[in-house]
Amino acid sequence: SKVLGYFILGTGKYKALKSGRPYSLTHGWRLSPSRDTCLESNFAAHNFCAAQQDRLAEEMHSELSGILRQAYATALGTAPERIILGSEGHPALRAGEIGFPAFLASLPSLAWQFVLNPHTDIGRIEPHHALLLDVSNRAAFTALGLDVGRCQKGGSYTSLLMPLTVPDGAGLQYWSDEGRIQRVSYELGSVYIFPAMLLHAVPPFSYHEHRRREDLRLTVQAFAMQCGEKWHVIH
Repeated sequence: SKVLGYFILGTGKYKALKSGRPYSLTHGWRLSPSRDTCLESNFAAHNFCAAQQDRLAEEMHSELSGILRQAYATALGTAPERIILGSEGHPALRAGEIGFPAFLASLPSLAWQFVLNPHTDIGRIEPHHALLLDVSNRAAFTALGLDVGRCQKGGSYTSLLMPLTVPDGAGLQYWSDEGRIQRVSYELGSVYIFPAMLLHAVPPFSYHEHRRREDLRLTVQAFAMQCGEKWHVIH
């Protein structure tokens, strides 16, 4: 994270399949001798980094699944037992391949004053659906209680953001169907959910030196697909 100071800790098959690049605008050169690039999502090659990715996903699940399960259940209006996080430790599923909610961190950079990236998350839908229907995974997901035959690819696909720090100006802006810009200011402890097809962006924010932990912009990001009565949540 030496270029724009943007880092994603934790990833899954969607990101790994896009990882063949030697250079990333957000991370710099893949073969940097100063850090382990296997844990940086742009470089998480599916074969070379498999062991590191599995270990990271397993550790994150062990430490965070209880908190995130309750938070996502409340946000989605369902019971905690209806939230399936990543592989849930199933022995037939590779934890690093299936993925787990990820941490997004933005370190100080002059670029953030000017960068605006309006986008939707609809590109997540097909890879997530294919993962659930993959014949090598289907039996395991069924054992976890997911009705994979009823996974919804349409309007129910949901993006979830949970800010862990709320420095000045932290929030989200989005565009309504009429093209109006709406802004939401983050509050600590809240989970923000919205349809994956919603056009949205992190608004630009002023540069200042990173002097306190609270200055770091840290957010948990995840995507949820409803399969029958349960939700499958990954990054």
